[in-house]
Amino acid sequence: ETFLERLQAMLPPGPAQPEELAKFRRRQLLRILIRDVLGRGSLAENTSELTALADAILETAYERIQDSLIVTHGAPGNDAKFAVMALGKMGGSELNYSSDIDLMFLYSANGETDGPQHLTNKEFFRKVKAPVRLFFLDIALWDIIGKACNQPIHKLIGGAYRSEVIPYATGLYF
Repeated sequence: ETFLERLQAMLPPGPAQPEELAKFRRRQLLRILIRDVLGRGSLAENTSELTALADAILETAYERIQDSLIVTHGAPGNDAKFAVMALGKMGGSELNYSSDIDLMFLYSANGETDGPQHLTNKEFFRKVKAPVRLFFLDIALWDIIGKACNQPIHKLIGGAYRSEVIPYATGLYF
């Protein structure tokens, strides 16, 4: 069973909520980390698995966001397609626990959506990319803000999600 299959089976229909994606990511990172610490996977296997995890989260989120936008705005005109290209460590299947993700977003043609609330293809695809990009950036930004304010992250985001969050304690993010 792949990460993509596991994630899609776990999520309810509709756009994936950031909390659901984060929960899945944390569980899988813990599993990968334990296997790594126990020496049951090579460096290449671990980095490949971390990359596959990030890829599954991105693919699921983008597909679901795009599907929900099509309901409101219609499909992009001129049969335009959207692609996300992974660069850097993700593009080379070499993500580690503290890697950032370098992505390039491309769409194939100008035009307008064909639904009740028209958007240009450019506007449509910007709406597709924004939520997940922010999901990955949010983790690092809240950590930086928390350190600058000398506050635990959970206080900055409106309360305890769990009893404590220790910034950079484990490095379990990408």
